[in-house]
Amino acid sequence: MAENKKVTDANIQLTYNLMATKIRDRIMAEPGVAAITEHMMDEFMASLPMSRRKLIDGIVLSKRKDGWYVAVSLILYYGYEIIPLCRKLQSEIIQKWKEEEGITIKEVQIYIESVVNEEPI
Repeated sequence: MAENKKVTDANIQLTYNLMATKIRDRIMAEPGVAAITEHMMDEFMASLPMSRRKLIDGIVLSKRKDGWYVAVSLILYYGYEIIPLCRKLQSEIIQKWKEEEGITIKEVQIYIESVVNEEPI
């Protein structure tokens, strides 16, 4: 029985890692996003049940009965409209997971830590 528990825990961790990697890749592909940061995640993490939250690559994943919850803190480049950019990311992440993976993401919270002046060439 303990061996099955370890396999299950490994599968759960793999699921969290895979989700975080795919979400990170999607976010970083968006023009206007400079970086993902962990600095603003402490308060959000404190509000989640301990056993149901993971911080991986700056992305907080929380599994609840009704679906997954995601939070991420971003640094953006100056010159991009913040609200449309965030709404686009939220919508695409929710839709992609529902269509491609059959996983319900109930909410994507995006925090903006700062805006930097120039996009690298």
